[in-house]
Amino acid sequence: MMIDLFEKILNADDGWNINYGYMVLDENNELVHFCGYESEPTKEDKEHLRHELQTDEALGLVGKELTLVYLPIRQIIEWLSKVK
Repeated sequence: MMIDLFEKILNADDGWNINYGYMVLDENNELVHFCGYESEPTKEDKEHLRHELQTDEALGLVGKELTLVYLPIRQIIEWLSKVK
């Protein structure tokens, strides 16, 4: 389940320290992609992510209507726990 993945990210001992993230939601408000950051992402980070989503065919999201939602990782986990 997706929430389990985010809880593993939050509690990881592998050197990753993901504190913030962009959830990418499709037109049905379903989570289709996630991009995590150790420090608060910049405007340039958001634009880079948006460009990648619009052009990288490997992600399977080119041409889709997407919404980027920025939240601290703990709020993402809280959000996911409500949409189980």
